Amino acid sequence: ELTESLIAEATNLGMLELRTGAKAVDVVVEEEGKAVTGVVLDDGCVVHGSEVILAMGAWSCEVEAWPALRGKVRMPMSGIKSSSLVYRDTRMPAVPDPHALFCSDDANGCHLEVYPRPDGDIYICGLGGSPQLRPEDLRSLNPSDVQPELSRAAAGHKSLSTMTSLIDSGKGPDIKQACLRPILPDALPAIGRLSDSINNLYIVAGHNCWGILWSLVSGEAMAEVVVYGRPKHISLTNFEPTRFTTLP
Repeated sequence: ELTESLIAEATNLGMLELRTGAKAVDVVVEEEGKAVTGVVLDDGCVVHGSEVILAMGAWSCEVEAWPALRGKVRMPMSGIKSSSLVYRDTRMPAVPDPHALFCSDDANGCHLEVYPRPDGDIYICGLGGSPQLRPEDLRSLNPSDVQPELSRAAAGHKSLSTMTSLIDSGKGPDIKQACLRPILPDALPAIGRLSDSINNLYIVAGHNCWGILWSLVSGEAMAEVVVYGRPKHISLTNFEPTRFTTLP
């Protein structure tokens, strides 16, 4: 909802052209190799731009295989597949202030996180059993193919059913879904220039389960780097993407 709201606002202001169903497969690097001039899509189309910011989540590892960047950048991103549930029409009263419930490990292998929503929905994660996908796994996986672990969904529903009468234990969740949480070897995000030798190619990714929480401050910092050459409000020293350049 946050992402959709930001996209809608930017579109209404005439600041955004949104393309869906397109996949970035490379960048165009100028002859001297110091700047990129556009992004190549899988249909051969080139989207030109003076600055390029990559926000590809777990699939950020793909940039290592892009022809123009092969051997020049390192981004050892992996993805943790996490299943989650949504319950609708729960008869839950409106919650005026944000609340969440964090549970300890239980007999079903879950450590539930329960997030009531203002519209009466309840979002559940912390179902346990989250496999970690390596970069080589991600390169052959389409985002649409990321499906929830049904056994973990059943375990999460069983755990929640013992905690509240607001859900129908016999009906099950209305939505079973999954995402890939992007994570780097040191568990810190990458925010900044992807390569010391390319002036206008940036990346912001690797926030693990805190993507929504950190999204706005990461976006502001990234905008400041692009416009002013450095962040004005926070230090990005620990998040430099080039810290992985020397890894084998």
